[in-house]
Amino acid sequence: MGYARHKMPVIGGDGQGQWWATAFGGHGMNTTAMAGTLLARAIADGDDEYKRFAPFVPQWVGGPLGRAAVQASYWWMQLRDRLDELNPPRIR
Repeated sequence: MGYARHKMPVIGGDGQGQWWATAFGGHGMNTTAMAGTLLARAIADGDDEYKRFAPFVPQWVGGPLGRAAVQASYWWMQLRDRLDELNPPRIR
């Protein structure tokens, strides 16, 4: 599961044929399909709609300590999911 620090997908290209679409953690499958469509249009038709994601460039997250913090946040999200499963909402 890939997450960016800003929680937005990272979609773009370097202008020399290298394209990327990553960091879709928590956004669901439809967002990956949208990114594929954006990049396919950019490659095939020269469409620049993918540039709307330009503000969301990868950010430095602290090296090894940043990785430890990210892992801790994953464990926190897993714990919250488990607690939610133990205490489902009541339907009235």
